[in-house]
Amino acid sequence: MARDTSFIALTVLGGIGVAFFVASPASHATIPANPLMWGWAVAAVGIGTGIIRSRADNGYVDIFHPLIFPLGYAAVSFLLPAWSILVDGAAPLGFTAKQMHPQTAYYMFLAVLAFGLGLGVTTRKVRSNARQLDWRPPEFARTQMQVARLLLLVPLGLSVWNLVRGGLGARGLNQTDYGLMSTVGAFALIVTPLAVVMLTTAHRERGKRGILPASDWALLISLAVLSGYAGNRGAMIAIAIVLLYAITRKRTSPIKVAAGFGAVLVAVAAVVNYRSAVVSRSEFALDLEATVTDLGVATFTTGITAQQVPDTMPFAGGGTYAAAVARQLPSPIANALFGPPDDTGSQAFRDMLSFTNPHQGFGYSLPAEGYLNFGTVGLVAACFIFGLVVARSHSRAAWPANTSSALLYPVVLAALPMALRSDALGTIKSVLYPLIAAGLVLAWSRAAAARKSTVATRRRAVR
Repeated sequence: MARDTSFIALTVLGGIGVAFFVASPASHATIPANPLMWGWAVAAVGIGTGIIRSRADNGYVDIFHPLIFPLGYAAVSFLLPAWSILVDGAAPLGFTAKQMHPQTAYYMFLAVLAFGLGLGVTTRKVRSNARQLDWRPPEFARTQMQVARLLLLVPLGLSVWNLVRGGLGARGLNQTDYGLMSTVGAFALIVTPLAVVMLTTAHRERGKRGILPASDWALLISLAVLSGYAGNRGAMIAIAIVLLYAITRKRTSPIKVAAGFGAVLVAVAAVVNYRSAVVSRSEFALDLEATVTDLGVATFTTGITAQQVPDTMPFAGGGTYAAAVARQLPSPIANALFGPPDDTGSQAFRDMLSFTNPHQGFGYSLPAEGYLNFGTVGLVAACFIFGLVVARSHSRAAWPANTSSALLYPVVLAALPMALRSDALGTIKSVLYPLIAAGLVLAWSRAAAARKSTVATRRRAVR
């Protein structure tokens, strides 16, 4: 009852906030701190709900419950940069509050509220362990680990290639070139979390101690370091989140969990600040402003989109979502069929800014694309539906996992930081492609295990 009551409190608090700001629109236009503070209150109640539910489900607090880590990250990503820009007057990438809609703070509040409600709709965790396959011979996990290592060679090889090309100096070049290398880069980012999930769960399936063997630790650390040195924090974040997820599948010391998250934050901040220092040719130093700027995509893309649409650009009416679905094929194939991706959300944002530089991009975001298509209703719906997807994948999670649906949640967690700041095309690919790849790898692993089992049986029969 307590867990349901706490979610009701989240709903009531959000409803009161919506009613208050709708009744007084001038208040959140002239005092942007008000809706942002209300957003922090909603996030706090939502995280409290997650703590209660997690303890009821597991007997301990799972930091990766949907209403804890995903909601907490979204709140920081949506609200902290909004405060910095709209209240403190920061200008990330040169975008100031004057270029954004007066109600941008209110839209960020709605994004947090809708995402939190979507995450909280699933009130009961499905016991997917009961649906785990009973037939799991050792060959199954061994084949799965081998395939996962092969997949990791793609991002590792790409990191080495980026260093050969010039490392950070070559980062971001030719962003409007959607050829083979662009496809390989997208594939590498998508399969990295899946490969790490399969490594850790297969290692657990084989009954081995620890999270991973030393050789796999060396492989992942090398990949993270090389990616970071090239200025790419995506692979580093994905690896860290999946490893922390694997570590916390049982009761773990809160100090260890906090230390793990702290190390990840420092590493990511170091990469972001290092990248900023190289680009601006300044001395490297850890600076909060650079980190907030990196998180600020959702705020400035939503604010600028709301300012431009529908006054200077009409609502897309679902057009970018249709394009995202149609373009789920690999880029070279999709471009051959449909032409260049001029109909996506990120391209629409470049058009708003009349920005044509191929060597720089701004990304896009979940709430911004929702607004681009259907206004405020679209923003709320996009965040709510994505919250539902995250919650649904969590309801099917199990550990160790040997079904694609059970593997999906840690992949979604790893993709979350990038999904919130991508258009629909990138977000859907980050979930759909790993799901398909997981099904193929698991089917291959089972087939390989079956073949080896048949051969062993025949040999015993001959003897």
